[in-house]
Amino acid sequence: MKKGKTLHTIIIFFIGSVVGVAVLILIAAIDGYVRPITSLTWPKKFGDTTIWVNEPDEFIDGENTSELDVSKMMFMAKGGIPFLAVGMNKSGKVDNLSLLDEGERTILLMTASADPAKWERLIYSSPNDAPNDVRNTTGEMYVDNNFDGRFDIKYFFNDFGEKVSREIYIDQTWKKVDYCNFKKAKSGQTTYIFDIDSGWQVDK
Repeated sequence: MKKGKTLHTIIIFFIGSVVGVAVLILIAAIDGYVRPITSLTWPKKFGDTTIWVNEPDEFIDGENTSELDVSKMMFMAKGGIPFLAVGMNKSGKVDNLSLLDEGERTILLMTASADPAKWERLIYSSPNDAPNDVRNTTGEMYVDNNFDGRFDIKYFFNDFGEKVSREIYIDQTWKKVDYCNFKKAKSGQTTYIFDIDSGWQVDK
C-alpha cells in the first residue's frame, strides 16, 4: 500500500514538473514574441534575419532629429546589412516603412494613413536615389499618391540633385507640368488637383 502511494506521488510530481516547465516556456514565448514590438531592446532573430529597435541619432545629415516627429526606428537585417526600416512617431504610431539598398539608400518609402492598416503614399526610386531626402536624389522618382498600384507623379533629377522635369499621369498618359506636389500641379494656366479616388483632375 505504501509502495503504491509512493509511485502515485512520483507520477504526480513528474506531471507537475512537466506542466510547470511548459508554463514557463509559454510565459517566456509570450514575453519575447507577443509583446508590442516597441519593447524590443536587444536584437531578436527570425531565421537568418536580425531585428532591433534604435532611437534616432541626435543629428542625421546635419539635421536635428529632435525637431522631427520620430521616436524610434525598427530595423531588419540580413548578414548584418539592414534592408528594412520602420519608423514610429512620438505619438507611438508607425507612420513610415522603407526598403533599403545595402543598408544605405532608401529605394521604396511608404507612409501610413491616419486610418488603421492603410497606407496613403508610396515613393519608388532607383538604388542611386534617396526618396526620403530629395536633396541627394538623382535619376527618376515615381510616386503612387493614393496607394492604388498606379504611379501618379514622375520626377527627373540631374546628377546634381536638381529637379529638371515633372510629369503627372492623367487620361492614361504622362503629361509634363511646370509645377507639382502631391496635391496640386500646374501647366501654363491650367491647374490640376489630385483626387484620392479618381486621380488627377483639371481644377474647374
